[in-house]
Amino acid sequence: MDSIDISVILVNYNTKNLTVNAINSVFEQTKNISFEIIVVDNNSTDGSVEEFQKLFRDKITILKSENLGYGHGNNMGIKQASGKYVFLLNTDALLLNNVMKILFDYIETNPKCGACSPNIYDINGKFTHSKGIFLKNNFSALYNLVFHHIYHKLKFLHHVFSKKPSKAQWSSFCAILMRKDAVENAGYFDEDFFLYCEDEELSFRMVSNGYDFYVVPEAKVRHLEGGSFDCGIQKKEKRLRLMTYSKFILFEKEYGKNAPQKHYEERLRFFSLINFLSLGFLSNRCKNRKRILIEEYERYKKLKPS
Repeated sequence: MDSIDISVILVNYNTKNLTVNAINSVFEQTKNISFEIIVVDNNSTDGSVEEFQKLFRDKITILKSENLGYGHGNNMGIKQASGKYVFLLNTDALLLNNVMKILFDYIETNPKCGACSPNIYDINGKFTHSKGIFLKNNFSALYNLVFHHIYHKLKFLHHVFSKKPSKAQWSSFCAILMRKDAVENAGYFDEDFFLYCEDEELSFRMVSNGYDFYVVPEAKVRHLEGGSFDCGIQKKEKRLRLMTYSKFILFEKEYGKNAPQKHYEERLRFFSLINFLSLGFLSNRCKNRKRILIEEYERYKKLKPS
């Protein structure tokens, strides 16, 4: 059997139609490179597996799993993968050009590059988050909170406008080509995370191992942000809870056992500050965020990883 350049991995949970479109974009856009597609299904109830089997037959490999989170699903796929590289692709993402070949050509000639991503565009074709920055342990938690909040809102800071690849602290996991051995050496995704922050935490370990992350702007992907997460009012709160809880785990793993409490206390101050500066106009929003923060911190203390 000929060697495979890239193993494409998608983790599906009740996103049947999105996943079909993502897979089709891989087949339509990818040329001059060998690849396999592995779909890990996290116990979907929308008929995903049956639909994939009907449409793609032996063109893809389907792995069935309990829904133990995004990181767990990706780990299953990575361990099954035959490729030299793994290309992690969100089910709500679409390749807009020969993304995998472009990224492959770059990483093959840059041995310190542990992973690289395309420029990411939203559903309207506007630039969105293609890269991120790590929290800084030598700054106050309040500084981290305010700085990250502002940074996250200014999407142009997350985009590469030049034509040349740009080094990033870490790049978007919406669509990312990674050295399989670099992921293995870092210890795979940490499965203490169910959803959110697992990408940043794995990136942190890979960078600590001496690898760099890059955004290669010639490669382009459209990300239907939130498409893989139904965003009704109740689902929005569930998403916020998952993000809040995962942040506590992230702080502990990156900066020690006292970091989550510091983050919690500073975030409480942050909400008070925002409420004060808005002259009370954001009072209800701040109260709701504060309630979720308190409840998720209590849950974290009870369930935190040993």
